[in-house]
Amino acid sequence: SCARVPIHTPARPQHSCAAVAEYTMVLSGSITFLYSSRLADARRFYSHDLGLPLRRDGGVLFFALPGGAASLGIVPEGTSAAASPPVSAVTAGRDTAMVCLLTDDVDGTFAKALAGGRCSAEQPPRATERFGIYNALLRDPDGYLVELQRFTDAAEQREFCGGSAASEAASDQAAAAAAEAAKAAVEESAVATAEVAKAPLVVAVGSKNPVKVNAVRAGFAAAFPLTALEVVAYDVPSGVSDQPWGEAETRQGALNRAENCLGAHCLGHGGAMPDFAVGVEGGVAECSLSSLHPGTPGLDSCTECFAFLAVMRSPASEAGVAWGVARTGSFALPPRLAALVKSGVELGDADDRVFGDSGSKRKGGTVGKLTRGLVDRTAYYEHAMHLALAPFVHGEEFPGLYDAGE
Repeated sequence: SCARVPIHTPARPQHSCAAVAEYTMVLSGSITFLYSSRLADARRFYSHDLGLPLRRDGGVLFFALPGGAASLGIVPEGTSAAASPPVSAVTAGRDTAMVCLLTDDVDGTFAKALAGGRCSAEQPPRATERFGIYNALLRDPDGYLVELQRFTDAAEQREFCGGSAASEAASDQAAAAAAEAAKAAVEESAVATAEVAKAPLVVAVGSKNPVKVNAVRAGFAAAFPLTALEVVAYDVPSGVSDQPWGEAETRQGALNRAENCLGAHCLGHGGAMPDFAVGVEGGVAECSLSSLHPGTPGLDSCTECFAFLAVMRSPASEAGVAWGVARTGSFALPPRLAALVKSGVELGDADDRVFGDSGSKRKGGTVGKLTRGLVDRTAYYEHAMHLALAPFVHGEEFPGLYDAGE
């Protein structure tokens, strides 16, 4: 009979040493999981832009990877069997993983992925002799690095792509056919690749908060998909109160941060200016709905939360200094949060108290807490980032569109 195991002691399977030694482990497949706060964009990027076959879409996305038994899983943040669920690179504020995809056509795949507008260029295609590869780097919608790679040694490329020396002739023939078929696409992408290879667009951000920095990076990457970005964060003063009240003070904080980070960049780079400087400032305001809409029952006064984003084009640019300013959507704070903010507590600190968290404003923020993750703080800012960039994304097709007096 089996001995009774105390409830606090986990039962451990008993195997003889001989049985363990004779056991041959057989692994039948693998799934690499990435965690996403932008599942819809991730779905389009990996399926449409990179062409990975979608195996299953049931809340978690499973894409087939070359080789048959390997998959890439894209999981909504907060969903995991782990006690502490992993988060995306955007939420973490740093690189946490890199997906490497092997292809014989790095240039064409790179240009095709960028054309989808859901990723940004981290490094244009180039030879990296140290590792014996030709590669390019992208960032997916959740900030993960995606490497497109070809081994410069043909035998090594065949080894990792599932080929063998015996199939060398067939592989070479297939590669030649693929190269011929891709030639036109590569030629069409040459201009796009050259654009990426230019000096990067330098964007200074008036905050080191990773949520704000990542929202700015994502906004510029979407607005200028064929341009490499260099985003530099600076811890600069807003010139307003720690918790701004009202639209005017909040907007002024964003404007001040943009101007101050432009100055900080100049000081740190020998007077060289960034191409753009961006300020992001969150604020609150009282809204008396019952007074504004007296005929509607059930309305009451509330404290609304919102943010302003200010984008300043460099005074040193050919077109001269110009501004793009936009406001996020707003939402009402629950009475407990509103009371703390009115007493002088900064909103991020109030979140920590009410929800028993720490560092809320550097993660999903108030909007993430109140919507239970349906809208996180990065996505909340990013939408307004697109609006603030509107004056700067029109080319020759609409000359003078934003010129005063026209």
